[in-house]
Amino acid sequence: NITTVVVGFDFCYCATTVAIATMLLQRHVVVPGASRVRYVTPNVDPQVTVGERNWKMPGTGSFQAAIQRASGREPDIVCGKPNPLLLKLLIEKDSATLAEGGEPPLEAHECLMVGDRLSTDIAFGRKGGARTLFVETGCESVADVPSPESAAADPEGIGLHVPHFIGSGLVDVVRALSHVDPGAATS
Repeated sequence: NITTVVVGFDFCYCATTVAIATMLLQRHVVVPGASRVRYVTPNVDPQVTVGERNWKMPGTGSFQAAIQRASGREPDIVCGKPNPLLLKLLIEKDSATLAEGGEPPLEAHECLMVGDRLSTDIAFGRKGGARTLFVETGCESVADVPSPESAAADPEGIGLHVPHFIGSGLVDVVRALSHVDPGAATS
């Protein structure tokens, strides 16, 4: 009795994988009395960047999209980014550690999510209430950042893809932090 189909990154992904997953996800419709199988994926990144030449290769989202298209079903659960549950769990864990040392709990707005994908990394930070820094080290560039007009027109959609800050890489984070007065209040 299969209860869940989990689609993740798979070097052995093939048409057979798509066919089996598709049949399982439709089983409750085709077989009388069959229970609905859950559809879970860790993320929806369409591409990953590899190598010195920044080759764009299929990511988990590409594998998941083929199964979604064939089965007619969207994932029931996206475990990782952009689901803000992961950020909440990380903040709770760090807050517990801080409490042991007598420190106040960590707040989401005190966190900085650094990422190179607007639809997952930046949306993850924004949905979770963190500040966001977009870095051009992956599949997307500053040219892909939505305009203020399109973001304002769709704040819960494309608006979540607009970072608070833009930089070329983690070196910009280090530079920015070196100029921050830890005792100063921030907005």
